[in-house]
Amino acid sequence: MKLHITADKREIRDFLKLPSATSFIREPLNESWKKIIRKFMKEKEEFLKNEKVRIGKLYSTRHRKSFSNKDEFVKWFENTIKSQNFKCYYCDTSIFNIRSLIDTS
Repeated sequence: MKLHITADKREIRDFLKLPSATSFIREPLNESWKKIIRKFMKEKEEFLKNEKVRIGKLYSTRHRKSFSNKDEFVKWFENTIKSQNFKCYYCDTSIFNIRSLIDTS
C-alpha cells in the first residue's frame, strides 16, 4: 500500500485498486463475440460448400449460353452470393434468416 501526500500536506493511504466492473464484463464479452463470429464464419463456409454442390447439380444445357462449364457456373454463384453479402437480391434479407424460416415451417 502506497502513501500519498495531498495538496493540504496530509498523508492518505491508497486503497487497493479493484479492477473496474467493465474489465470483468469486457473479457467474457470479447470471448463470446469471438465464438459468435467463428460460428457465423463456419456457417457461411458450410453454406457455401453445400450450395456449390447443389448449384453444380443444377447446371444444365440451358446454362451453356452464359457459362462454358459447370465450374464457371458454380464460381459465378459463389462470387455473386458473396458480393450480395449473403443476402437476397430482391428483399435484402439474410439468406440464413430465410433458410431458418423455411426450415421451421
